[in-house]
Amino acid sequence: MEEELEKELKEIFKIYIRTKQSYESFLNLSEIDKISYFWKHLAFISQKDLFIEIDKLTSKSYNQKFRLTKLFNKLKLGGNFQKFNFSQTKLKEWEDKLTELTSDTEKINTLRSEKYAHSDRGKNEKHKSIQVGFSKFKDLLNLIEDVLKTIYHDCLNKDIEQDINHFLQKINLLKELQEALTILEIRQK
Repeated sequence: MEEELEKELKEIFKIYIRTKQSYESFLNLSEIDKISYFWKHLAFISQKDLFIEIDKLTSKSYNQKFRLTKLFNKLKLGGNFQKFNFSQTKLKEWEDKLTELTSDTEKINTLRSEKYAHSDRGKNEKHKSIQVGFSKFKDLLNLIEDVLKTIYHDCLNKDIEQDINHFLQKINLLKELQEALTILEIRQK
């Protein structure tokens, strides 16, 4: 049972890491996307990935295998992971937080579906009037990180903080640009 829970948490962790990296990348790239189409394109790709990945975790759709609500249900009494005796109070707190953010997660889902993931379908103009503040992404990312840290600690007696810090090193955009420039200069020779 521990292996099954850890495997599921690791899949959620991978999605979380991609989501957080896309969030950080978008924030950095959006500061310079006015320079050229190249930077605007990279900012768009980061934003697109952010919407797609965070929707996987917060979606209510049964198509999403690693959504938080599915994990919560497995940790509840009667669920597959009930043997871990995870705090039902904590699960309720997380569910309430997701409920508070329902309006935002629904907007994210609509934008993911209509603007980013299925842009080849018939155009529905609904997404053009939808705005999601980036502070909401931060709220969702903080919630997901809390879920991962707490469940790893309480159910598996493991600390995931080191893994999070390993994969999510602070992006120094100036340093990244300088390194990219060096590589490009070497290729030009």
